[in-house]
Amino acid sequence: MGILDIKNRTENWRTASVLSPLVEKPDARISLASHLLGSREQHGDNIEFELFWYGMRDYIHQRCQEHPDVEHYRKQVLECYRSCFPRLRQEIERSDEFRELEKDNYKCKPSLYDNLFRTEVDVVLQTPKHLCIGEVKCEAKFGASLEYILVHQLIRQYVMARILVELTGSKKKVVPFVVGDCREELIKNGQVKFMIEMSYLSKSNVLSWKKLSEILGTDRNIPCGQELERHFNDLAEKWKSETMHHSVMSNIVLHRSYQEIIGLGRDALPLILKKLSIEPNHWFWALRAISGEDPVATGDIGKFDAMRNAWLKWGRNRNLI
Repeated sequence: MGILDIKNRTENWRTASVLSPLVEKPDARISLASHLLGSREQHGDNIEFELFWYGMRDYIHQRCQEHPDVEHYRKQVLECYRSCFPRLRQEIERSDEFRELEKDNYKCKPSLYDNLFRTEVDVVLQTPKHLCIGEVKCEAKFGASLEYILVHQLIRQYVMARILVELTGSKKKVVPFVVGDCREELIKNGQVKFMIEMSYLSKSNVLSWKKLSEILGTDRNIPCGQELERHFNDLAEKWKSETMHHSVMSNIVLHRSYQEIIGLGRDALPLILKKLSIEPNHWFWALRAISGEDPVATGDIGKFDAMRNAWLKWGRNRNLI
């Protein structure tokens, strides 16, 4: 479950743990870059990678080490915004995806610089010709606040990256990508739809956690949140329908879908216990296999109701129900 049996649900932890192959394995970087770019670039091993990137903040800090004139850099940032995004506010107002803007939103105001200075990008991959910027979500939505000049999180990140490309003279193409629990739900998100409509974001670069793990070539990264529950329910339904007439226990628990549920690990425990409480079935083998425990008293083995009650009590004691 986690430290002190508390599941860590923070995005930063999920990001760091799932994307660790990008740190350890150059091949993982190549695989992700190839997917995001559609193999448009022969980048070889020349791929740089960073997490939790405050590009504007660190660029300004670096420049101020040479010439400490923040006001000069603020003006440069605003000039780049005006040049690169002259009609961004009008495009957003024309879109059906957003609520009405405040009068200063997306206008070239001094506080726009402060918005960009505080903007973080979860994942960045740099190839010789591209800058790939990724925002990842786990059980959360993309941020939006009318208090900012640049209201919407994904658009703000894209604006920051484009301006930094201009300021550094790198001429790289900015390639955004997003990762979340369920790809279908991500594509319905207003910010994602707008980014796709504006050709800032390719639809193929809207990824689920499961798809990302496939790209990185690791099978230890499983779906989370709503996608995990949907995946579990699909497996459980298939297992139930294909074993409902079986009487041999080994055929029931060795069914492929049942074994895949076991392979989901401890994140599946709350889902199994919920299913057991609503619709009793032979979940005891999976619960033992995943948890490594067995709360059933010796005298209750083979007594279905007693076994069910023991496991449900076990789950409640561990805040899994």
